[in-house]
Amino acid sequence: MNLLEDLNEILQTELNKLGYQQIQKKDTHNLLVALFNVQDKTVSVKRRRVYISRELNAKEIEEPYNNYLKLVRNKFKNGKDVNPHLSGGSTKLY
Repeated sequence: MNLLEDLNEILQTELNKLGYQQIQKKDTHNLLVALFNVQDKTVSVKRRRVYISRELNAKEIEEPYNNYLKLVRNKFKNGKDVNPHLSGGSTKLY
């Protein structure tokens, strides 16, 4: 039994579950940093109450932006995955 090898395997498995197949830096420190970064940058999938500010509600938002706003709001309300709507930087491991 090798604790570091076991930990590295667990970390790689968790990153694989999150969709990261090719992990370049496979030492324990970098795997931990990568997993924590991914966990910090992703939005957990669960139902949420959505509040629209008075300022945003008062604005007339033109199409297609109004539809995008409704789509994301409904995903939050219904507990759907909103992570595909995050910026590209949120998917970087390091």
